[in-house]
Amino acid sequence: MADSNANLDHIFFFINNQSTGTSLGDTRDTSTAAAPTQCTSPHSETTSLASSDTEASNTTTSSGSSSSSRSGGLSPHAHVFTPKSTSTAPPTPHGKQLYEVRETSDRGYALFAATFIPLGTRIICESPLIRIPENQVHLAWGPYERLSNAKKAAFDKLHFYTSPHMDLEQASRTCLLDPNDTSLDEDDITELVANQVRVMGTFAANNFATGRGLSVFETAARINHSCMPNVHHSFNPTLQKQTVHAVRDIQNGEELVTTYLGGPGNYFVSHQRLEMLQESYGFACTCHACSDTTGQSDHRRHMLAGLAWGMQQYLEGLSQGEPAVPASPESALYQAEAMIHLLREEGLQSMELIKAYRTASMSAYVLRDYNKAIDYAYLEADVERNCLGPELDDLAKLGQGSAGWIANVRETAATFGVTVRQQKKGKKSKKGKKAPPEDQALKIDQKSVRSKLKKQARKEKNSVKLVAECAEREAKRADEEAERKKKEYEASWPGLKA
Repeated sequence: MADSNANLDHIFFFINNQSTGTSLGDTRDTSTAAAPTQCTSPHSETTSLASSDTEASNTTTSSGSSSSSRSGGLSPHAHVFTPKSTSTAPPTPHGKQLYEVRETSDRGYALFAATFIPLGTRIICESPLIRIPENQVHLAWGPYERLSNAKKAAFDKLHFYTSPHMDLEQASRTCLLDPNDTSLDEDDITELVANQVRVMGTFAANNFATGRGLSVFETAARINHSCMPNVHHSFNPTLQKQTVHAVRDIQNGEELVTTYLGGPGNYFVSHQRLEMLQESYGFACTCHACSDTTGQSDHRRHMLAGLAWGMQQYLEGLSQGEPAVPASPESALYQAEAMIHLLREEGLQSMELIKAYRTASMSAYVLRDYNKAIDYAYLEADVERNCLGPELDDLAKLGQGSAGWIANVRETAATFGVTVRQQKKGKKSKKGKKAPPEDQALKIDQKSVRSKLKKQARKEKNSVKLVAECAEREAKRADEEAERKKKEYEASWPGLKA
């Protein structure tokens, strides 16, 4: 990523041009074949809808996973898959405490809501326990050594895991031990290497992206994974702290869960997600999306993968004529609205929804339907605020984010003599809290979208098959790229193979 965007790691778009509706791909260049001490973070987010690059400078060692599916696309006649509640017996709230740490039988320590947490609430805002400037996991040893005994104890309690792609013992002996130090005997060296491996493995399993570097946070590291998250984590460069926000209402006693995948990983079907999580992080996900026996979650994500790929190609002016690529601004708007519907139905209400709202707004903008464009821009702003909070100074300085786009739509509409609607304020709920503006400003007409999906299926009987073929071709390209990077890695570091 260019230097000017170095602090935008809490937000990402696959659209960049704010005035024409065109787009460029993500500008960050990260590689799974980087140096041998690079680690994969369960807290990284993936940027591009058409690549395996990561939002943070973390790398994903399981990039061989792809967005193709074992089944066909979304059936417009299928029953709606409704996620079940993940709540447990509610604890007794302590004052204004929003969460508490509990030990679970199968997931180690986890965070649970200690009271009702409304959508958009900032749950956590904390400074790093350990921070390193780049994705070289051996750099964590020095900061760890400088921690107080209490902080070391907190760090040592975090989950330890090493990916099979990382040889931490070799990294310790190569990067950390001084070959000229004669004060250590073999037993001392063995003990020191074991400690360094433990610290590097713990850091690798718990780090978050923080600007250009990586950090471990004592509390946020306790948040477990779900493919249907109820919180969003991000590093806020204005505050220089990690923030965690509720992306939907969270009930008292419900576990706080985020996603370790992000980006295109949101569109992987269950067997692909399970494979990636097991290989990279050492656990099998049992969330409701992964354990859905109806197949509807996989259907939706498979369809989302095809729609997102097609929209990416359309915005970049590529693959014209492919069935999943919109042929006109009108079809692009319909496709973006279908994505919004599917994302909300699947419970994915953070960064991918922001991108879908922006795409819908841009499509309406190109059609000069400025009121629809501003409505979708307001919805983008609502989700942005719910995920990231109000401190978006870095985005404002660069003219990015929802505020800049809203101003652009307003200015363009004014040049054509159109007065766009004002953003509606949320109404008071029964609990005395403001209802989410997203639910008041503009409701997605789900019946209309479903009707369009049915008509599209009748009009093009083979459309689902063709979308699947597009996704499979994209998956093949991803597999080939992963194999290329693997060979490059092995050629560069022949002594560091797992």
